[in-house]
Amino acid sequence: MFKKGIICLLIITAVLFCSCGKQSPKDVKESLEDSTSASDSDKSSDQNSKNSSSKDSDSNSDSSNESGDSSNSSDSNSDSSSSSNSSDSSNSLNNNSTSNNNSNGGTGTGNNTGTGTGNNTGTGTGNNTGTGTGTGNNTGTGNNTGTGTGTGSGSGTVEKISDMMVQYQKEKTELEKTFSNISKSKTVATVNFTTYGSASILSKDKYVTAVIDVFNCDAKYKLTAEGGVKVRGNSSASADDNVKPYRIKFDKKQNMMGLHNGEKYKSWVLLRSDWNLVTNYTAFNLAEQIFDGKYYVSDSTFVNVYENGEYKGLYLLCEQNQAGKGRVDVYEPKANENQTNIGYFVEIDNYPSDEHPNFPLTYAKATVTDIAGVRRAFDSCDVSIKSDINSNAQKQFISKYVNNCFKIMYEAIENNNLLMFDKNYNLVSAKGTYKTAKEAVGAVIDLESLANTVILQELVHNYDVGEGSFFMAVDFSATSKYKKLTFLAPWDFNWAYEDT
Repeated sequence: MFKKGIICLLIITAVLFCSCGKQSPKDVKESLEDSTSASDSDKSSDQNSKNSSSKDSDSNSDSSNESGDSSNSSDSNSDSSSSSNSSDSSNSLNNNSTSNNNSNGGTGTGNNTGTGTGNNTGTGTGNNTGTGTGTGNNTGTGNNTGTGTGTGSGSGTVEKISDMMVQYQKEKTELEKTFSNISKSKTVATVNFTTYGSASILSKDKYVTAVIDVFNCDAKYKLTAEGGVKVRGNSSASADDNVKPYRIKFDKKQNMMGLHNGEKYKSWVLLRSDWNLVTNYTAFNLAEQIFDGKYYVSDSTFVNVYENGEYKGLYLLCEQNQAGKGRVDVYEPKANENQTNIGYFVEIDNYPSDEHPNFPLTYAKATVTDIAGVRRAFDSCDVSIKSDINSNAQKQFISKYVNNCFKIMYEAIENNNLLMFDKNYNLVSAKGTYKTAKEAVGAVIDLESLANTVILQELVHNYDVGEGSFFMAVDFSATSKYKKLTFLAPWDFNWAYEDT
């Protein structure tokens, strides 16, 4: 059995491109960034000590939509939410703290929301038992505490960006000394997270409120901005307790280190570099040359990372694979739009969850003969929808479309049975419309993007391809940039360059 059927999909479709000339790559960069100096492997003697305050545990994958990076405050790996849509429900910028209180006698009803503005007191019914008046399990807007009517007393804390900035200003003098000392010992640009209450960044579910500083670089790239940071990834997130990959989500759109031609986004990613220091960096740069700007590829650069002045290691700063302008620009429906002619950004995902709508790709339970003459079956896989959808009809539509795209490919190549979509996207015979397998497949698949993907994965010898983190897009809207199923956003080369 194949590890995942997509590997065979790529191999059998490669025959379609024997007559298609590969686009001429630009000159590959002459040298990789010198980012492996000895100083990057040692912790700086000038670091501040970290005051740890542990947060929540794991969530799911890192690849998620941000609706063009106009993120909502409720955020759990994605930045916009709907009934069927992926959402990051744990943004540190949305902070509701609670306190349950007990006293003697009397009753009260609770778990309500207080209201207020700025440093004002909201009103609400607290989660209190007893007699008297006390502060309940209430949430106010701004820097507020709601007062509950009932008995007992207690209060919740409100963790806000404004509170974070007060802390940061108090620590600013010491931070500047720390940054100066770090800059003396490091040659690569540096990112530091100053977290609220010096909390440790340990959770994949909840962003920790922080001020993100970028320094030890050209003045035009220096940055101090508010946002949240959380752990991202799957196997890479659990490999080492001290070295975690991170996702940054700024409160306002920011550019980091001039990446993506200076474009500003809320979400950025820091990939950990341990045994595989340059695998992703090399693959991203190769992809940029092969894809030649026509299909989205993450930009990247190396940075040192500190958390509250403690050295975490050398990381690869790169972009978040997400639906959004300038990244994967598919049309995402507004809240009241349930039509199926929208854009879809999907991922073959080996860690599917309820966080993102997902569907099975069965590969029609097909079989194929490998190069050794052995008849083998395709393994089914899961596909997660990483762009916004609002309805089950949209989910069912893209599920049927992707599964039928494979059927068109397989039947054309393996059985010379030419199929196509009718106006309702049902499969019908293509006899009389197309004469060759290449024509039939090329009607639904962006062949150039697929050929580029095959070339890239072969060059980096990525035997993990198709297991997950494998992205495609298609857009049925009037403004579509992806009229056919398009292969783009290459990701996850931790297991590339290996001997299988």
